[in-house]
Amino acid sequence: MRRAGCLRQRVWRSIALGLALSSQAHAGDPTQGATIYRATCGVCHMARSDASRADLATRIGPNLWGVVGRKAGSSKGFGYSYAMRSSGVTWTDDQLRRYIAEPQKTVPNVRMAFAGLKNPKDVEDVIAFLNTLR
Repeated sequence: MRRAGCLRQRVWRSIALGLALSSQAHAGDPTQGATIYRATCGVCHMARSDASRADLATRIGPNLWGVVGRKAGSSKGFGYSYAMRSSGVTWTDDQLRRYIAEPQKTVPNVRMAFAGLKNPKDVEDVIAFLNTLR
């Protein structure tokens, strides 16, 4: 009887360890995400809390500062497509995950001409970076 209890305890510890390791494997790296952001997203989007109208005029996409938790198509000073304004999307991590991987499939007819990031690790890293922009 005692042996079964020890075995059960080991099984539960192994499960807990596996879950902890798998969640760490999927957690994004915000530093790496910043690098990916600058190379891909940063061409069109800025991410600054103090962006001026002149700053925003230098980019063809909206400012992504504070994007996590924001309603899609709601950043002031940017002319969004009808598809984005009427999407009803709020930018949660899950919604960003889908959008960053496949923008046109997630919000059909959006104007953003970006095919998406195909590497899931890159997507997680960019989301981790976007979560730092508060």
